[in-house]
This record gives sequence, structure tokens and C-alpha cells, in this order.
Amino acid sequence: MKKKDERYDIFISYRRDNGWDTAKHLRDILTAKGYRVFFDVDSLRSGDFNRALLDVIKNCTDFIIILSPNALDRCVNEGDWVRQELACALEAGKNVIPVISGKFHFPEKLPEDINAVRWKNAITVNIEFFDAMVEKLISFLHSKSHKPSILRWLIPAAVICLAAVVMILQPWKKQGGEPSPVPEVQATPAQVETTQTENAQPEASGYENNVLMSDIFPSTDWYNAEKWTVFGSEITRGEIGSVTFLDTLEDATKDAWDVSQYGDGSVKAWTEKNGELYDLYIAGKGGVCAPADCSVLFSGYRNAKSINFGSAFHTEKTVDMRYMFSICESLRGLNLSTFRTENVTDMNSMFQYCSNLQVLDISSFSTSAVKNMGRMFMECRALAMLDLSGFDTARVTNMAEMFYRCSSLRELDLSSFIMSKVSDISRMFFKCTSITDLKLSRFDTAMDQELKRDSLFEGCTMLSDVYFDGTEAEWSAAGLGETLPESATVHFA
Repeated sequence: MKKKDERYDIFISYRRDNGWDTAKHLRDILTAKGYRVFFDVDSLRSGDFNRALLDVIKNCTDFIIILSPNALDRCVNEGDWVRQELACALEAGKNVIPVISGKFHFPEKLPEDINAVRWKNAITVNIEFFDAMVEKLISFLHSKSHKPSILRWLIPAAVICLAAVVMILQPWKKQGGEPSPVPEVQATPAQVETTQTENAQPEASGYENNVLMSDIFPSTDWYNAEKWTVFGSEITRGEIGSVTFLDTLEDATKDAWDVSQYGDGSVKAWTEKNGELYDLYIAGKGGVCAPADCSVLFSGYRNAKSINFGSAFHTEKTVDMRYMFSICESLRGLNLSTFRTENVTDMNSMFQYCSNLQVLDISSFSTSAVKNMGRMFMECRALAMLDLSGFDTARVTNMAEMFYRCSSLRELDLSSFIMSKVSDISRMFFKCTSITDLKLSRFDTAMDQELKRDSLFEGCTMLSDVYFDGTEAEWSAAGLGETLPESATVHFA
């Protein structure tokens, strides 16, 4: 072990039997990129070393856990060291990043001290696109690389050169001459703040330039989003009782926050006290234009009973809606009929844990660009009806856990779904305990060997009729009936 006073940015936890290779590969890459990584290679994790190891975790910033097949199975034992490392990281509030490799599946039950890991944003190892996976992992890190950057000397050098040019040209200007144009220098954030009134964006003809900033949040740990502050204010998301968008600034209070992307005051937000909670208002002249990244925008508004968009929230520029409404537990209804989603590529976990949502209007959704619908309606337990007839799924590759524990759904028509690119439907209908009728489209049997379908119908105890737009041979070839209840009858086209 290295010296006790050496600090690490990242701790990598793994099972030696099947996680070592991935862990070491990540350690080598991250170290080369300038991160200080703790990777236990030789120790058997015993005696005093264990206590020192936990101290390393407490002093690091990021905690990566390699979830190789069966990696958490032994965590039922209190003395298991993967469990102790993970529990230590969670308790200490570290940025925990699960890296899933192979055919890993979460156990149905985990000890309470590590159960929160199942809700963390995970990254899946892809050997073919390993470099892209590493870049995504780095984007999740809170640590900063210690590798010297060329910008550290390029920027000062550029400033010095620019100053020299100005000094040379200045006398000529005093003599009445016109100097050649000097290249524009990018202002620092501080300079932008002091001159933003002079350099504000031009007034929009409608709402196009009234772009809402992506809300300020500290991490990708959306499970704790209720503790995040609203647009950097002192009010947390969990204290918001309602959200309303307005198409005029007339009602904005004097102390309203500027929440526009350009810092030009085109979008303002304020709150009004309502009992123990606050009503949040977001306004712009002509409406508010949603940012390209709407991921986790309302995630963790746990006590908000309504989010009212009306015609004042415009989403045509949005491409990312991951976790947008996750853990909005108090919502009973949500009308998104004015949303334009033709440019959205990711709807992963969009309504996850909206557990009391009974009415959801997404009939106008255009999903032709969407690639990820995994966990989209996960744990929407009160949702009894869902019209997805207008969904275009031609580009979707992931539908895993899409309707996981939608326990009030009684029938579902997915006959219009195009499944040609879908590679993961595992637990897609897991514990949809009320569903009786299900209509499915034909699966592309050319992908049989790659199609993940684990626990597809597990817990669908009331399922009686499945209508499959294909032949019995295609059904069998795709292996779709492995967890189908014995009481269910499959009707083929």
C-alpha cells in the first residue's frame, strides 16, 4: 500500500474472480489520463489493512464498483469486503459509479446499507466501444485530472502576444491611423458577468432566444435530487409544491432569479410560499424555450403535485429527456400534449418512480429519433392506461425494464412497435401484476442470439392473452415465452 498521506481521486472496487481485468484496465487508462486511482492488486484485504482501505474510500472523491456477474451475491454476508467498501462509499456520500460487465443482474434483495447502488446511473462495459465507454465514465466523475494541460501555457502565451500587438498598434492609433482589426479574445466568466448588459443576446421575436438554463445540480446521483437546490437558490427541489410556466414576465417579482441560458434576463424564476412548500414560477416573454439537455430537469420534485406547462414551454431544441420527471412521486396527472420531441434521442427513465401518476398525456410525442426507452415508465404503479400507438421505435435499441412494476396497467398495445434494432427487453414487463391483455409486434429473429430477455414476464400473474404479430416459430426462436405464466395463451398472427 502507498503512503498514508497520499490522496486518491478514485477508488475501484471489484471481485477478484471475474472483475479484476476490467478494474485493472480502467485503472491503467484513468491513471494515464491524470487521475490518482487506488486499485488494490496485491492485498488480501485483511487485518489492519481493511481499516486503512476504508480510510482511502472516505478520502477519495469517486467510487467505481465493477459489477461483474454475481458480484453482489455474497453481499448478504456482513463481513463481505465488497459490501463493506460499497457501504462505506454510500454512507460517506461519495460519487458512486457502477460499471456493469458481462451478464450482471442485481439480486432481487440487497442489504439496506448498499441497496441504493441499484438506483445509481450505471455504465455498461462494451469491448467494441471501450474508449467511448471510458469517456462517458469520465463525464460522470467529480474528480479532475491532474495531467498538465497545454492550455495552461497556451492561454497565457496568447494573452502576452495579444498585449504586444496592442502596444505596437497603440501609437499609430494616437496619430490618427486605423489599426488592423485585433482578433477577438474570449471573455472569462467574470468578464461576461460585468459586461452582460452590453453584450446581451438580441431580443427574441418570440420565445426562440428565451432559453432556460439547464438547472444546476451537483452530480448524476439523481436518486438524491430532492436535496438539490432549485437553480442555485436556497430552496431545495423537495420543497417545491407546484411548477408553473408563464408566457409573460409581467408577474415576475423584483427578486426573481435570472435563469436564462444567456444571462440576459429573458427567463426568470421565482417562488411564492404556500404552506410548508413553495410554488415555483418560470416565465419568459412569449414563453420559455427548453434547453437541449432536459435530463433530470424536474427529477426529485418529490412533493410537487402539479407541473403546468400550458403553451409556455417549448421543447423543439431538446435532445435529452433522461430522468426528466423521475421521482415526482406526488404527481397525479401530467399533460405533455404540447411537447415537441422530434429531436429527442434519449428517454431513459423519463417517468421513473412517478409512483402516483394516474393520467399521462404523451399522445403527441414524436419518437422517431429516440434510441433509449429503458426504464421509461419504471415503477409508475398507479398508471392504469397508456396510449403508445403513435410511438415510432425504429431506432430504439433498449427497452429493458420499460414497464417494470407498472402494477396497475391492465392492457397494453405495442403492436405498432418496430423491434428490429432492440437488443435488450429484459424485465420489460416485470411484475406488471394486473395486466391481462398484451399485444406485441414481431421481433427481428436475426438478432436472436443477442436479444436480452431475462425475466421478461416474471410476476405477470394475471396475464391471460398475448397477441403476437408473428408465427409460433418466430416466438419460439426469440425465446419470448421463457417466463410466461402457464395460464397465458399466445395468439399468433
